[in-house]
Amino acid sequence: MNEAFQVRLLRSGRKWPIDALNADGIVLNNERDAFPRSVTLEFDARGDATAYRMNQVRELRGWDAGTFKLKQSRSNGMLAFTGDDPNALPGGVYWLRLTITDLKTPGGRLRLDIDDDQTDAQVDVDVRIDPRTLELTRAFTQFDDEILRVLQSPDSRLDGLPIEDWLDSRDPRPSRKACLLNLMAKLRTVPAPNDALIDHMMSVFFAGTERVYGRVDAGLFDRLQALAAADDKPFYYEGNPASATHLKLLERVEANGLGNAEDYALHSFRQEGRTCMQIVVAKPAAPALPSFADFDIDLGNPLQDVDGFIVHMGELAFGGTTDHLGLHDKLNKGPLKNFLYYAVE
Repeated sequence: MNEAFQVRLLRSGRKWPIDALNADGIVLNNERDAFPRSVTLEFDARGDATAYRMNQVRELRGWDAGTFKLKQSRSNGMLAFTGDDPNALPGGVYWLRLTITDLKTPGGRLRLDIDDDQTDAQVDVDVRIDPRTLELTRAFTQFDDEILRVLQSPDSRLDGLPIEDWLDSRDPRPSRKACLLNLMAKLRTVPAPNDALIDHMMSVFFAGTERVYGRVDAGLFDRLQALAAADDKPFYYEGNPASATHLKLLERVEANGLGNAEDYALHSFRQEGRTCMQIVVAKPAAPALPSFADFDIDLGNPLQDVDGFIVHMGELAFGGTTDHLGLHDKLNKGPLKNFLYYAVE
């Protein structure tokens, strides 16, 4: 047996080729400055005979009942799947479901039929981009002075563009723009607009759909430590971050030629309350080295109370990523309202 199958993405009825594939997911439209879109494939038998053959493979390889391993690659702009070895994907009738970050995919199960020794079985998956768009409600040059100081820094560039041009471009996903603008508004108002953490922000060098990386001054770590030690506890200290996702900050620092990962230790701080900011500071071993930080927003703080823990665990169980376009209405009140310069259409 050498069975295999491919998944072809279609957009408006036409093939949408995958430009790259790595352990984090797929890259479409040659996006250079965002994490790849994660891909989840659900896959199982549609009939008893195929289920029997799958269970034989599981038994021979010592896999659990809910496990069936496939190897994934990119072939001719499509996702290609084979068995864990040449004999590990039997022919049969299957169903599959595909989910991709920031894309709408069919909610139901798709049919897949693979004949014995067939290597060119194919499933077409119609995908749609998120229909929501983002419109600035204020000209870039009219942003708050402190936000402009960071975004207009010569070192602040995204996808090779100055931030003003990046926000004006149609290429970046709206969710990435919303992520950047949400976090700048947070930094400008936390813990208070007249004493905000943005004072420690120097530049931005990465904006994904749920997190932003920036260069910060050495005082940010000390400031967060003081806030975590305060009686009213506006921030909680987590220690080393629990999620390996935050290691990507150091990978990006190295990739951009900004420093070496081994010279840094990561320290996580979480803001109190709902729609709380998490800040992971990359603290250098030597004072002469620059400092960096990873900023993101969670719906709840798992360190604060049981309610925050439940909300955060729900995020992880049902997708694990923050919908920054969906956060607009939650953030657009109180002090943040004065610094949130976009609307969702």
